[in-house]
Amino acid sequence: MKLTIHQGNDPILKSSCYSLNIGTRVYHYEKLADILYRVAVLFEPPPEEKKPRRKRTESTYDKMSREVMNNLDVKTQKKHKKFPLGNSILKVLNNIPGYVSVDSLMEQIKTPRPIRKQIWSTVLAKLVKRKTIKKVIEKGEPMYSGGTK
Repeated sequence: MKLTIHQGNDPILKSSCYSLNIGTRVYHYEKLADILYRVAVLFEPPPEEKKPRRKRTESTYDKMSREVMNNLDVKTQKKHKKFPLGNSILKVLNNIPGYVSVDSLMEQIKTPRPIRKQIWSTVLAKLVKRKTIKKVIEKGEPMYSGGTK
C-alpha cells in the first residue's frame, strides 16, 4: 500500500489544503494534524485480546478436588504412619539405669522424621502424669527414669 501526502491550494476555499493518497483513494484535509491522526489510526497495531478470567466458586473447586482425589490410586496417596514416640521412650528408659535428660533421649531414639523438643517434652509430661515414668529435676534440668525403678 502506497501512502503519499501532498500540499496544494484549494481553488474553492482559496487556502492551502493537504491531500492524503492511500493506494488509489484520495482524502482531502485542511490541517496537517488531521492527516497525521488518520495515518496513526490506520497503522495502529490491533489491541491484544484479553481472555476473561474464569471465576471459580467454592463448590466447583471442591467438586474438582474430590474428583481428582477419587481418581488417584491408593499407591500415589502418601499416608504417614504414626510413630509411637511414647512406646519407644518407655523401651529406652526401662533399659537405661538412672536418670536421663531429654537431649540424650532424643539422640538415642531414631524417628522417621525430625520431632521438635517441645513435642518430646509434652510426651514425657503425659507419661509422668500416667505414672509410667519418673521425673526428677537436677540442676534446673528435668531428668527422666523408667517407672520400674
